[in-house]
Amino acid sequence: YGPGESGLYDGGLIPDGYDCALRVKPPTLVSDLNALGLDDRAVDTLPRCLELPTFDTPAACLGALYVLEGATLGVQVLRREMDQRLNVNADNGGAFLNIYGVETGRRWKAFLDYLGDQPLDAPAKQRAVEAARSTFSCFEQWLDSQEVLL
Repeated sequence: YGPGESGLYDGGLIPDGYDCALRVKPPTLVSDLNALGLDDRAVDTLPRCLELPTFDTPAACLGALYVLEGATLGVQVLRREMDQRLNVNADNGGAFLNIYGVETGRRWKAFLDYLGDQPLDAPAKQRAVEAARSTFSCFEQWLDSQEVLL
């Protein structure tokens, strides 16, 4: 998430109206890792996904943001399982899995409204779809390379 969000947020191509500060996720991930027993030095040495998709147009940024924001909704099943099976929750290392808390559904809808308000022509829509697919693929390939998906 860190390199991906940096690539998106630092590029200056996200269309106006997206509140990056409200949706940034790496600090919560670091807090979770600290809660799970890793100190900052150990966190700094963890592998990072550095082979990222290209965020070279506003449409590409929108596609990638769709994946990142959608993941906050998608991890709700994982959050419940982590709590039930491992007793890991927002208080002891699982805050990222419920990063928006009770606001998850509302923020997803707000993101979809934001996305729907973007004036994208057919080629821009296609670029957004390609970027979303590329972002999914990037995550999958990186997780696979780290043997997380075994």
